Amino acid sequence: MTGNGGAPLPCEIAEREGLIQDIAASATFAKAPALRRLLLYLWQERAAEPSEYSIAIDALGKREDFDPKIDASVRVHVSRLRSKLKEYFEKEGELRPLRVSIPPGAHQLVWEPREASATESSLYAIAAKWAKPAAIILLVALCAVLLVRNRKVEQELAAARQNLVLPEIWQTILKPGRLTRVIYPMPMFHVWGDLRVRDVKNTAVDGWKTSPRLKPIVELFGEPSAVSHSYAVSSDIWAVIELTRFLSSHGIPLEVANTNNILLHQYGNDNLILLGIPPTNPTLDPYLKRTNFYLTPENDGIVSRAPKPGEPGIFRTARTVAGSSAIARHGLLVVLPGHGPNTSLILVMGLQTSAIATFISAPPSIENWTREWRKAGSPSHFEMVLLTQSDGVITKSAECVAFRAIR
Repeated sequence: MTGNGGAPLPCEIAEREGLIQDIAASATFAKAPALRRLLLYLWQERAAEPSEYSIAIDALGKREDFDPKIDASVRVHVSRLRSKLKEYFEKEGELRPLRVSIPPGAHQLVWEPREASATESSLYAIAAKWAKPAAIILLVALCAVLLVRNRKVEQELAAARQNLVLPEIWQTILKPGRLTRVIYPMPMFHVWGDLRVRDVKNTAVDGWKTSPRLKPIVELFGEPSAVSHSYAVSSDIWAVIELTRFLSSHGIPLEVANTNNILLHQYGNDNLILLGIPPTNPTLDPYLKRTNFYLTPENDGIVSRAPKPGEPGIFRTARTVAGSSAIARHGLLVVLPGHGPNTSLILVMGLQTSAIATFISAPPSIENWTREWRKAGSPSHFEMVLLTQSDGVITKSAECVAFRAIR
């Protein structure tokens, strides 16, 4: 490509100069300094063909009385340079796309693209012949891959949409158009300086006045200086994590709070999920006075006010599971009408609230839960006894062992 009037473009000049510099620095010209100087001189004088006299004086260092008619040294050096350039392009510069030469009888550099060899020409011909069919085959293969991938993506999206659909039993429990609050307990401690003590059976702020367990401490240190709510039970925290993960993934508007931060008006305006046991969450106790199932005083079992035939009066299991470190315990799930219209109140109670939360949020156990719920006529409000096995906060198993509809 050349510019106006056939002159090379700047990019072509840069390419040619780079080639000249590479040739001059090559091994072919390493032991031919005179030919190297001649090559560089011809490049510098490329605009017009220099005369033999100019070449002799400026490139070969001849005296000013040089006479080309009687001294053939310029023609000899140009001939040697011509041969040296040929040698370079036959060895080191064999694959260079651009070639430079000096035509016979001339003193000017000539540029031309490298001609492909017979083998290369044959390969190019073969490539040209098969380029279109290969492109068609590649396009068909790509379309097939995209089709398979598209179907897979559609299946994944369908599965994702299915996962976002709240299970039927949860749709019945959580009233639409309401915020759902998950509320975990903050047990109360009486404080004497650096000493913090809790009576698990007395949750009143002034309970130290009547608590036989706190009486020796009061006699020793006097009245407590304050009450403290400084920690939450690990099982309750894991239950919060399980429930928020499940509900938020299904698009349920959600907030988490503890019993110290819940406001009175929220009891009537929101769906509430209350966690814990009466000693850690006193708000649970009034509801248990009206249900068939309620926790034993030690909170390690469930009492039935009206057992069905073949059903125990007390579901009491707090033992290590044989062959493991898991603990089997009973827990209670109660779904009641909320305090305000179109709201629900869900009580998750027991010493292993994390296991109960897992049961009501894991797909396999939701199926078990749903079967029991449908057997009872799919009631909007109900109570259910669960038997769970947990190793710390890791749930090993959970199953429904008793179910009651609340009319």
